Amino acid sequence: MANNHTNGYSTWKLRQIELEEAFIQRMCMDYPICEVSTSRQKKNGTREFMFESIMASPSQNLRLATFKSGYVRKQNGCYSPYQINKKYMRKTMSTHMDENGDMYESSHMEGARSLISSQLARLNYMLNYALRNYNLKRSVRVEKIKHVNLLWSDSHGVLIDGELYIKKN
Repeated sequence: MANNHTNGYSTWKLRQIELEEAFIQRMCMDYPICEVSTSRQKKNGTREFMFESIMASPSQNLRLATFKSGYVRKQNGCYSPYQINKKYMRKTMSTHMDENGDMYESSHMEGARSLISSQLARLNYMLNYALRNYNLKRSVRVEKIKHVNLLWSDSHGVLIDGELYIKKN
């Protein structure tokens, strides 16, 4: 019987990781986005991104992160990162005891956030959120490369019409 596991991951999981990494690489190439995740965040399943030149001043670049728990959050300098997952209303019930020792139930409606189970879906949701709410545009660098001839390329960058374009990691 063939072993379809590598380091505890199934081939399906390894393929998902490849797709996620390819999506991140393409997103960072096509848009003014760079990943700013720490090694600890990556280990915990969190990926954080900085969207350059979207906010009013360059020092306030938009930061969005995806979390393994299913949330996508806006990380910009607030006490608690703001969840941007879709919101819905749900009925919550609880049981209480009154001052006489009698039990009773109460219910109320509360807001809840829809969790996104797949990391690839969270990344896509995050990109679409930025496109929709912050008028995110494709990188000028990408648009320019589409219309000129490639003169030289290596693993570090591309030389086009005398300008060197460095590959983002």
